[in-house]
Amino acid sequence: MSFVQCLSMNWQEEQVIAQRLNNRTLVVGLGETGVATVCHLRSQGRAVLVIDSRVNPPGLERLRQRCPEVPVVLETLSPRWLLGIDEVVLSPGLAADIQLVAEAHRRGISVVSDIELFAREMASLNAAVLAVTGSNGKSTVVTMLEAMLQASEMNVTAGGNLGPPALSLLGKKNISTYLLEISSFQLETTKSLRPLAAAVLNVSADHLDRHKTLERYVALKEQLLTNSDIAIVNWDDPIVRRMGKAHPKSVPYSVYEPLEQGYSVCLSQGERWFARNQKPLVPVSSLMVGGTHNESNALAALALAEIVSTNYEPLLEALQSFHGLPHRCQWVGEKDGVAFINDSKATNVGATLAALNGISGSVILIAGGRAKGADFAPMVEIAREKLKGAVLIGESAEALRAVLADVCPTELAGGIGDAVSCALFMASAGDTILFSPACASQDMFLNYQVRGDAFVKEIQVLLS
Repeated sequence: MSFVQCLSMNWQEEQVIAQRLNNRTLVVGLGETGVATVCHLRSQGRAVLVIDSRVNPPGLERLRQRCPEVPVVLETLSPRWLLGIDEVVLSPGLAADIQLVAEAHRRGISVVSDIELFAREMASLNAAVLAVTGSNGKSTVVTMLEAMLQASEMNVTAGGNLGPPALSLLGKKNISTYLLEISSFQLETTKSLRPLAAAVLNVSADHLDRHKTLERYVALKEQLLTNSDIAIVNWDDPIVRRMGKAHPKSVPYSVYEPLEQGYSVCLSQGERWFARNQKPLVPVSSLMVGGTHNESNALAALALAEIVSTNYEPLLEALQSFHGLPHRCQWVGEKDGVAFINDSKATNVGATLAALNGISGSVILIAGGRAKGADFAPMVEIAREKLKGAVLIGESAEALRAVLADVCPTELAGGIGDAVSCALFMASAGDTILFSPACASQDMFLNYQVRGDAFVKEIQVLLS
């Protein structure tokens, strides 16, 4: 079979595919994760059918090259493709309540994620899994942890939600520990993953357009902890603290409260130190990434690292040399005393609040995008304290203005370029212009990376 458009097929052609794929796997949604899933299933000798609602989904050309024998039907998510299928692997980008999934459940067909397929393979591997989830900071913690464990000469690999896909990690040899970033979307269809340790970094109202309620979102995060041997929990987050108290073996960490047991920030010789059980490890000031949120990320990484390594010297050296990730409170430059920071990865309110908390001095905030059902009210208090002004873009510009207009000057802008110009007009020496949208990007951009690159390009032109 070749790659075909659904609309060009007749019923007889569909039946030919169904007959060939009796008792086989349906991969719903392509992209990088879909390609990795198909390649994994084919390596096991499984026959696979792929469907995707898009005309030209990402990963299509790569799949042509790697698995040309696999049929792909485009522009459809129709339940009729369940004929002859015994399992569905659902892309994390697709909601678990679409019609195809409901029909699969009605027929008794299991619906799983790529992480679930990964979990099945772990039973035959002599390796540990450390998993990280949370509303914000997941990618930073996993990348920080990977650098720390590699510095201690451990053979580790990292992937999952941040990429590469978890299934593509299985081809690497002699891995002792897999580090996985896991999203709430992946957790919707994952049941059997049993990490040695899992961390929930924080929980803020996010993806409510998909999960409908905060309670459902929290339950998905807690499920990962429940299934882990050891729970790493942020003691500063009330929801996560409750999760930790319910787990039989939890390790807390806190930026604000010195902990007798666990990881925290403590005073030593008049300076703030990262500490384990109140024993100082390394000065907080030695961290190359700033902000309270990165202090919290560092504590989470330390707590996870200890699970598999107690060789502290290289762990701490790697932590101190960590430079951070693009689009996450990324320093872009300075002009006439005004600093520019790209935090395009802030796709929810909690991430923007964390970024604002990590900046000293006055801030002009550029925010806005697709709100995903978010409540912007929590921004009012910190806006009153920190914001000199706000420039608002995208679908949620008016909603943000309604919340912020009473506490700081606000302006609406048509795009990134206009927003930077407006923010510069408000700014003076000593201020920071922070691009931290508090929203998803898809109203104006393909993803947060493209959005962040657009901001960085504007600043680079300004600085040139």
